[in-house]
Amino acid sequence: MSSSNKKRYCISCGSLKTSLLKGKYERWYRRNNRDYICHKCRLRLFDHPKWNPIYASRKIVFKGKAILLKHTAKRGICSICNKGIGDEYINKEKKRAKIRRTSMHHVEYIDDNPLAYTIELCNSCHTKEHWKLKKEASNICNI
Repeated sequence: MSSSNKKRYCISCGSLKTSLLKGKYERWYRRNNRDYICHKCRLRLFDHPKWNPIYASRKIVFKGKAILLKHTAKRGICSICNKGIGDEYINKEKKRAKIRRTSMHHVEYIDDNPLAYTIELCNSCHTKEHWKLKKEASNICNI
């Protein structure tokens, strides 16, 4: 039996199926020249930062582009509320929730140094900062 007739399976999840590209072509990704992983596992293991903690701590978005840093920029502690990953806070529904991740927020953009003028914020504080910026922008437009 030739290698093209062999059934592919994902070495991560064991699935015999993967997603289709343009409805026709199966999306298999080769690992180690003979093993394959499905598209879903590739997203989970390599592409999506939530599932890849090694790269997630080194990845930032700068002017709409993802940049992988040489070192870890995040500490896991919010610069505004000083709460860390795993700490509890009260969410907008007035319920207790845990901080699951932090994000880097650019106060000002400098092309030569993507980390200049950045602060680490929990998702709650990050959302509040963006609302403040939108409110300030609308006040400037109304003057």
